[in-house]
Amino acid sequence: MERASGPSAKTVASLQSDIDNYIKEAVEARVADVMAQGKIAEQGRRNEVSQGLAWALESLLARIDRGMTVEIRALPPKAASEKDTEEVKIKIAEETAKIAEIHEVAKSLAFPSRNDPPVLTLPPSEPDEEQAAAPVPKPKRKQPN
Repeated sequence: MERASGPSAKTVASLQSDIDNYIKEAVEARVADVMAQGKIAEQGRRNEVSQGLAWALESLLARIDRGMTVEIRALPPKAASEKDTEEVKIKIAEETAKIAEIHEVAKSLAFPSRNDPPVLTLPPSEPDEEQAAAPVPKPKRKQPN
């Protein structure tokens, strides 16, 4: 029997592992960037938010891998007026620069073909399955007098 041409199962597994590691590192780096910009002081809350953010990014990437497209829209900030203080004018200029950067990034986005097989697996529907499996207590009703 002739062997079908194509990569071996070992090669495919190795490549999938490399892709998974690359995605994991990219998600962790982006979560760290976003969390560094945040103002959450309590460590427990920071952990909770970072885990949820990682789950959301992985979910978004997996859906993009399956053909979902993302359209980025951003309204320009209000125009500076003569009445505005110098501080407000600087803030408006910074926001305008950020909006311009968003528009540039939006132009460069490339999405995979819908005919390509997905590379990523979809994460669970909730960020933490153990927490979701815990029973939710029913609220107590007030007894009429």
